[in-house]
Amino acid sequence: MATAALETQLTTENKRVEEMLTTLTNGLPSRITSFMTAFLSKRDNAFPQVSVVIFDVVPVNLGNAYNATSGIFTTPVNGTYLFSMTIGNPTGKPGTIRMEKNQESIAYAFAGHTRGWDHGSQTIVVRMSVGDVMSVEGEVHVS
Repeated sequence: MATAALETQLTTENKRVEEMLTTLTNGLPSRITSFMTAFLSKRDNAFPQVSVVIFDVVPVNLGNAYNATSGIFTTPVNGTYLFSMTIGNPTGKPGTIRMEKNQESIAYAFAGHTRGWDHGSQTIVVRMSVGDVMSVEGEVHVS
């Protein structure tokens, strides 16, 4: 797919996400202090060793808890947080992702081990304290 077409698709998706978030956040209690969504714009990102995934597209970062330079989410207030991640890889390009809370693995997903496109997802609810950090780490191929 041409670069211009990908940019158009990305812009369209960003607008769609922003519209959904506006709909979702209308009427939410004012105590919600952070809300973010992020993803990778490239289909295949090689990670020869386990590394923090730094998402290059961050259409929403309410509260600025996600640092787009380091790939780290730092908890702004004590509370219960919901984190979700998805990986989708083609046959022959297996990869894994895992959520790390304070540098300890708490969830993982993998994809690319079957025929065609393979997807893995994980959603987790976590009790977090101010200053706790959450990251997604990837290994091999991450899409």
